[in-house]
Amino acid sequence: MHYSSFIGKKTETVSIIIPRNIVREYAETVGLSLDIYTDVEKAREAGYPDLVLPATYPVLFWRYVKIPWLDLNLPLIHGKQSFSYNEPLVANQTYDCFIQLTDVSEKEKGNFLLQFLTHRLVITKNGDEAATATSVLILKNEKK
Repeated sequence: MHYSSFIGKKTETVSIIIPRNIVREYAETVGLSLDIYTDVEKAREAGYPDLVLPATYPVLFWRYVKIPWLDLNLPLIHGKQSFSYNEPLVANQTYDCFIQLTDVSEKEKGNFLLQFLTHRLVITKNGDEAATATSVLILKNEKK
């Protein structure tokens, strides 16, 4: 598939609320022990309105967004990712997000064509950009 025709396309915006128990579970799973991820009172004492989402949590926002140009049944390799925050994301807050395809590049390697799809996840709160995450997904196709 030629993904370059989808560059600039955005998904529909979806609203997401991450409950406290999910934040705690994720923090424990990835081995984070800071109280701001697990103890509401400690998070509030530190100046946050609720539990803080760990910095890498937004990658899980993808599961709530339907990406029409991407066939998730195909084998994908997760390349690189980066996160940028204008404010910490917290539990029990409504966030709106969408994913945009921002770049497509290709590279031949042996009998395969590798397609690098760069996506930008935009997370807003009350209309203001709270955070972004950039992810590169790699599709490996046999050359024809």
